[in-house]
Amino acid sequence: MRKPLLLPLLVFVGGAFAGPLLYWVMPLLPRYDLLYYGVGPLIWPIQLIGPLMGVLGTENYFLLVGLNVLLYATVGTGVVVAAPDKRLLLLAGTLLEIGIVILALAAARFQLRDLLGHDGTMLIALLIAVAFYGALVFSVRLLVVRMGPQQQ
Repeated sequence: MRKPLLLPLLVFVGGAFAGPLLYWVMPLLPRYDLLYYGVGPLIWPIQLIGPLMGVLGTENYFLLVGLNVLLYATVGTGVVVAAPDKRLLLLAGTLLEIGIVILALAAARFQLRDLLGHDGTMLIALLIAVAFYGALVFSVRLLVVRMGPQQQ
Protein backbone atom coordinates (compact mmCIF):
# COMPACT_ATOMS: atom_id res chain seq x y z
CA MET A 1 0.00 0.00 0.00
CA ARG A 2 1.28 3.44 -0.86
CA LYS A 3 2.34 5.53 2.11
CA PRO A 4 -0.18 8.36 1.44
CA LEU A 5 -2.98 5.84 1.90
CA LEU A 6 -1.86 4.88 5.40
CA LEU A 7 -3.33 7.93 7.15
CA PRO A 8 -6.82 7.51 5.60
CA LEU A 9 -6.74 3.83 6.61
CA LEU A 10 -5.79 4.78 10.16
CA VAL A 11 -8.69 7.25 10.26
CA PHE A 12 -11.12 4.53 9.16
CA VAL A 13 -9.67 2.01 11.61
CA GLY A 14 -9.94 4.65 14.34
CA GLY A 15 -13.69 4.24 13.96
CA ALA A 16 -13.29 0.72 15.36
CA PHE A 17 -12.75 2.23 18.79
CA ALA A 18 -16.01 4.24 18.74
CA GLY A 19 -18.09 1.21 19.76
CA PRO A 20 -15.98 0.15 22.73
CA LEU A 21 -15.65 3.78 23.89
CA LEU A 22 -19.41 4.15 23.63
CA TYR A 23 -19.90 1.11 25.88
CA TRP A 24 -17.45 2.47 28.46
CA VAL A 25 -19.17 5.87 28.55
CA MET A 26 -22.76 4.57 28.59
CA PRO A 27 -23.05 4.00 32.36
CA LEU A 28 -22.49 7.75 32.80
CA LEU A 29 -25.54 8.58 30.69
CA PRO A 30 -28.99 8.87 32.29
CA ARG A 31 -30.81 6.88 29.59
CA TYR A 32 -28.74 4.80 27.26
CA ASP A 33 -30.94 2.01 25.92
CA LEU A 34 -30.88 3.44 22.36
CA LEU A 35 -27.09 3.47 22.41
CA TYR A 36 -26.67 0.11 24.15
CA TYR A 37 -29.19 -1.98 22.25
CA GLY A 38 -29.33 -0.07 18.98
CA VAL A 39 -26.27 1.91 17.97
CA GLY A 40 -23.65 -0.11 19.86
CA PRO A 41 -23.99 -3.41 17.98
CA LEU A 42 -24.11 -1.57 14.65
CA ILE A 43 -20.85 0.32 15.14
CA TRP A 44 -19.19 -2.52 17.07
CA PRO A 45 -20.37 -5.50 14.98
CA ILE A 46 -17.85 -7.97 16.44
CA GLN A 47 -19.43 -7.34 19.85
CA LEU A 48 -22.32 -9.49 18.66
CA ILE A 49 -20.13 -12.60 19.08
CA GLY A 50 -19.65 -11.77 22.76
CA PRO A 51 -22.06 -14.49 23.93
CA LEU A 52 -20.13 -17.02 21.83
CA MET A 53 -16.98 -16.11 23.77
CA GLY A 54 -18.68 -17.31 26.96
CA VAL A 55 -19.24 -20.67 25.31
CA LEU A 56 -15.57 -20.75 24.31
CA GLY A 57 -14.58 -20.12 27.92
CA THR A 58 -13.07 -16.67 27.51
CA GLU A 59 -14.24 -13.21 28.46
CA ASN A 60 -11.32 -11.38 26.91
CA TYR A 61 -12.87 -8.19 25.59
CA PHE A 62 -9.49 -7.08 24.29
CA LEU A 63 -9.94 -9.89 21.79
CA LEU A 64 -13.33 -8.47 20.78
CA VAL A 65 -11.82 -5.01 20.28
CA GLY A 66 -8.90 -6.52 18.35
CA LEU A 67 -11.26 -8.44 16.08
CA ASN A 68 -13.26 -5.25 15.55
CA VAL A 69 -10.07 -3.41 14.55
CA LEU A 70 -9.26 -6.24 12.14
CA LEU A 71 -12.75 -6.01 10.61
CA TYR A 72 -12.48 -2.22 10.24
CA ALA A 73 -8.99 -2.57 8.74
CA THR A 74 -10.28 -5.06 6.18
CA VAL A 75 -13.28 -2.95 5.18
CA GLY A 76 -11.22 0.25 5.44
CA THR A 77 -8.62 -1.10 3.02
CA GLY A 78 -11.33 -1.56 0.42
CA VAL A 79 -12.70 1.93 1.05
CA VAL A 80 -9.24 3.54 0.92
CA VAL A 81 -8.32 1.75 -2.31
CA ALA A 82 -11.65 2.84 -3.83
CA ALA A 83 -11.45 6.42 -2.52
CA PRO A 84 -9.58 8.04 -5.45
CA ASP A 85 -12.28 6.93 -7.90
CA LYS A 86 -15.71 8.43 -7.18
CA ARG A 87 -17.63 5.56 -8.75
CA LEU A 88 -15.69 2.88 -6.89
CA LEU A 89 -16.06 4.80 -3.65
CA LEU A 90 -19.79 5.10 -4.20
CA LEU A 91 -19.96 1.34 -4.75
CA ALA A 92 -17.83 0.60 -1.66
CA GLY A 93 -19.85 3.00 0.50
CA THR A 94 -23.13 1.58 -0.77
CA LEU A 95 -22.02 -1.99 -0.03
CA LEU A 96 -20.94 -0.93 3.46
CA GLU A 97 -24.28 0.75 4.16
CA ILE A 98 -26.21 -2.25 2.80
CA GLY A 99 -24.23 -4.43 5.19
CA ILE A 100 -25.23 -2.18 8.10
CA VAL A 101 -28.90 -2.36 7.08
CA ILE A 102 -28.65 -6.16 6.90
CA LEU A 103 -27.01 -6.19 10.35
CA ALA A 104 -29.85 -4.04 11.73
CA LEU A 105 -32.46 -6.29 10.12
CA ALA A 106 -30.72 -9.34 11.58
CA ALA A 107 -30.86 -7.71 15.03
CA ALA A 108 -34.60 -7.21 14.46
CA ARG A 109 -35.00 -10.85 13.32
CA PHE A 110 -35.62 -9.67 9.73
CA GLN A 111 -38.99 -8.26 10.73
CA LEU A 112 -39.52 -4.76 9.35
CA ARG A 113 -42.17 -4.23 12.02
CA ASP A 114 -39.54 -4.88 14.73
CA LEU A 115 -37.04 -2.60 13.00
CA LEU A 116 -39.55 0.26 13.02
CA GLY A 117 -40.82 -0.68 16.48
CA HIS A 118 -43.49 1.20 18.38
CA ASP A 119 -41.18 4.15 19.03
CA GLY A 120 -38.72 3.82 16.13
CA THR A 121 -35.72 3.28 18.40
CA MET A 122 -34.02 0.73 16.17
CA LEU A 123 -34.65 2.86 13.10
CA ILE A 124 -33.04 5.84 14.83
CA ALA A 125 -30.08 3.63 15.77
CA LEU A 126 -29.78 2.52 12.15
CA LEU A 127 -29.78 6.11 10.94
CA ILE A 128 -27.07 7.01 13.47
CA ALA A 129 -24.95 4.05 12.34
CA VAL A 130 -25.43 4.91 8.65
CA ALA A 131 -24.34 8.50 9.39
CA PHE A 132 -21.33 7.21 11.36
CA TYR A 133 -20.10 4.98 8.53
CA GLY A 134 -20.92 7.63 5.96
CA ALA A 135 -18.78 10.11 7.89
CA LEU A 136 -15.90 7.60 7.94
CA VAL A 137 -16.13 7.05 4.18
CA PHE A 138 -16.39 10.80 3.54
CA SER A 139 -13.37 11.58 5.73
CA VAL A 140 -11.33 8.91 3.93
CA ARG A 141 -12.29 10.43 0.58
CA LEU A 142 -11.29 13.92 1.74
CA LEU A 143 -7.92 12.71 3.01
CA VAL A 144 -7.13 10.70 -0.12
CA VAL A 145 -8.01 13.60 -2.40
CA ARG A 146 -5.95 16.08 -0.36
CA MET A 147 -2.93 13.78 0.00
CA GLY A 148 -2.47 12.49 -3.52
CA PRO A 149 -3.18 13.08 -7.15
CA GLN A 150 -6.81 12.52 -8.04
CA GLN A 151 -7.55 9.70 -10.46
CA GLN A 152 -10.80 9.79 -12.38
